[in-house]
Amino acid sequence: MHLIKLCVAAAALVAAVPAGTQERGPNSCCSALSTILPGKVITEASNDTAYTAMGKTYASSRAGDLQPGCFVLPENAQDVAAAVGLLGQDRWTRVDECKFAVRAGGHTPWPGANNIERGVTIDLSKLKEVTPSPDRSWLAVGAGNRWLEVYSKIEPLGLAVSGGRWGNVGVGGLLTGGGLSFFQGREGPACDGVLRHEVILANGTIIYADRTQHADLHRALKGGNNNVGIVTRFDLKLFPQGPIFGGLLMSALPKQKSLQWFEDFANSSRTDSRAMVMYGYFNALGQWFSGGLATYSEPDPNPPIFRPLLEAPVTAAALLGGFNISAFLPAWLLPAGTPAPAAGTPIQTGSNPALMPEGGFALPATMNITSYAAIAEANARSTPAGATGGLMRSLFSTFSHANSATYQDALLKLHDEWQRKLPFLAGGGLIFQPLWRGARDASAAASGGNVLGLEWEGRDIVIVLVQIGWVGQGNDDAVREWSRGFIKAAQDLAKTMGVYSPYVYANYAAEWQDVIGGYGEEARAHLERVSKLYDPKGVFQKRVPGGFKLRRTEGDWAQFEGR
Repeated sequence: MHLIKLCVAAAALVAAVPAGTQERGPNSCCSALSTILPGKVITEASNDTAYTAMGKTYASSRAGDLQPGCFVLPENAQDVAAAVGLLGQDRWTRVDECKFAVRAGGHTPWPGANNIERGVTIDLSKLKEVTPSPDRSWLAVGAGNRWLEVYSKIEPLGLAVSGGRWGNVGVGGLLTGGGLSFFQGREGPACDGVLRHEVILANGTIIYADRTQHADLHRALKGGNNNVGIVTRFDLKLFPQGPIFGGLLMSALPKQKSLQWFEDFANSSRTDSRAMVMYGYFNALGQWFSGGLATYSEPDPNPPIFRPLLEAPVTAAALLGGFNISAFLPAWLLPAGTPAPAAGTPIQTGSNPALMPEGGFALPATMNITSYAAIAEANARSTPAGATGGLMRSLFSTFSHANSATYQDALLKLHDEWQRKLPFLAGGGLIFQPLWRGARDASAAASGGNVLGLEWEGRDIVIVLVQIGWVGQGNDDAVREWSRGFIKAAQDLAKTMGVYSPYVYANYAAEWQDVIGGYGEEARAHLERVSKLYDPKGVFQKRVPGGFKLRRTEGDWAQFEGR
């Protein structure tokens, strides 16, 4: 499509603020934005209730604790373009209060990723378009949607897209970070399902990027985070999808057999591309069991790929005694008085509402014929925004390794040792997810590629999510340092065992991790070329401090800036 110059819209609006003015001091840009976007800028002074409510919509209180000078709530791409066109002006270059952040769903937990202290937070939550094409081959999706809002409109039509598995995750962040989905074994990374991007550039123009126009930008936006523009709409590949088999799959399969099962599952030549798992290993009073969120994209209640796990069910008593302590969230977060099922009750089939109280934290402990939208909705209920107020804190970090049961066994022992070093009232676990070489290579070839750098990784790899929950802001630094130390130890172990992978999955990464460096030099060089072409002043590198930048240090940036 054509390049849209906002000569009448954005330029005229920006011109409403005299070009010669040199505002300084708190909220100078918020005042300017209020002039060009009346009624769409919230400051604490203008509406204390709405301003406070915005902070409570973040998935983690660590992110919501930040207090920007204002929130901007654009209603369309033209509003976003007007805001970015103003904030990118040279006159704001040295005004810290005019730095800005971009938020889609607010799911990334680390502070600064999608919010900013004293600056401007552009909140895309009003960009809610969900429109199938006339031939139902693609879907126009506004970046402000959460995935359940998308699924609720297309699942009844027997259609699906590659998107998030938690219904409350935002569309924009997941797709610009790569994206894991229910269908990744068949469709590859979710970003490869994007057919076209609607993008706001640093100079306040709107362009459309796909395989035939601005193809370099199109590729850069598939995994490139917020480095080259703000995506306001994604046109996604649609495909037919009916009922699926899924839920929380737990198994008492012995540890070594479970480790071998996962290695086979994560092997491109042995897996079933219709299956997906987020897999963990847990130890309850010396008894090992394993499992996690699992789906199969056919309505088959006994798929062969899951049969070894299904034939070794865990009792409800064992689940309550171990999984809720060690896995996604600690048991003491369950609402007081949650009734426990009778000891010995198997949890693999049937309904067990006691394990997922209304508004509670327990994931659904069942495997049933259902829909992908229903599972996304249940997952969203398990982690509601603001459910723990400002008390509960969370941190994601991540690394990857080549598929190996032997390494995972050693890693679990290492993690047990490191768990003892966590602060009081802190705990967490490791979640393993395959990234099959066959699926990712096929989807990259079919879609024109991405910048994840995985084409150079000639092996099946496994993404490891290191998830920690704790109480109290006073432990933030200690938990962050624990995470850094543990991941270094885990990567050193992987190097020793010959299974190290540099890939860092952006949507699980902590603020200190070098995501772009993990993509490799070819991918970073491509992103740098695109940045120089579409953002020659480096607005998204310098004025948007959040996200994962192309260069991690000022020295790196100075070298890159020789433009």
